[in-house]
Amino acid sequence: MTDTVRTPQLPVSSAGSGPAPPPSSHRRHPGDALRIAAGATVLAVALLAVQRDRLSTSEGDLFRLVNHLPSQASPVLVVVMQIGTLAGTTGAAAVMLVVARRHRRAALDLALAGTVAWCASRVVKNVVERPRPTGFLDDVLRFDGHGHGFVSSHAAVAAALATAAGPYLPRRWRRLVWALVWVVGFARVHQGAHLPLDVVGGIALGWMVGSTIHLLLGAPHREPGLDEAAAVARSGSGPRVSDLRRVPGVHRGSFPFTATAAGRPVFVKLLDPERRDRDWLHRMARIFAFRDVRDEAALLGPSDQAHREA
Repeated sequence: MTDTVRTPQLPVSSAGSGPAPPPSSHRRHPGDALRIAAGATVLAVALLAVQRDRLSTSEGDLFRLVNHLPSQASPVLVVVMQIGTLAGTTGAAAVMLVVARRHRRAALDLALAGTVAWCASRVVKNVVERPRPTGFLDDVLRFDGHGHGFVSSHAAVAAALATAAGPYLPRRWRRLVWALVWVVGFARVHQGAHLPLDVVGGIALGWMVGSTIHLLLGAPHREPGLDEAAAVARSGSGPRVSDLRRVPGVHRGSFPFTATAAGRPVFVKLLDPERRDRDWLHRMARIFAFRDVRDEAALLGPSDQAHREA
């Protein structure tokens, strides 16, 4: 067993017979519905907390703390927060065309998610009609505009782009992308354009939009080919395997194969370390839904699951 199938290895000519399936396909994941519900919950809580005519003391203090920070980083923050614009959406889609060449659909997902998030944020702004920070405070720095504040369109677009790009990126890149989302939100508060709850609501809205795109159109479903699976199986300390063949049928959360090792038939099972339906949100939902979880393996990570099954 191994807990990685995402690093391509050199082709192995004797992996097995028969045509190998494509490296990935698009499927609908139930976890996206859970992400939509979580984003809607956060957005609803933020909506209940905001008020048109007054600002809470805690939110005002947090705004001043960020807005009154030194301006040395302003040029960098101004550039970063352009990710949350329609122009940033176009740029992100173009970058995905280069980075994820095997996933041409990624650029479409990003372009659609960013555009829908921008439009949805404008609708929410017109419905809530919460003023900008200048409508509540007199000591706002670096911003003298007007208009509606809740939700932050920049934060919504950035979060939608990060959510849409997530299934196409490795775990490290996903963390970096989401860090940029929060930097965009921080920049909007630092520039005096939005209050903290505007940013939180915007990120929740963008998360909902990106997850909805994946739920409706499907997200990448990773499946290793025979050559890749054979190379991963041979990278361990066990005996060399040959004649690797895929086990027919539909399997959830694993990729089973049969093979030959030392003249004996063996069973090879690969686990995806980044399965979308095994993230922290999925595990928390199982804990809340089934307080007495008897299927403990369903809550384990890939490495722990491999050791447990072995």
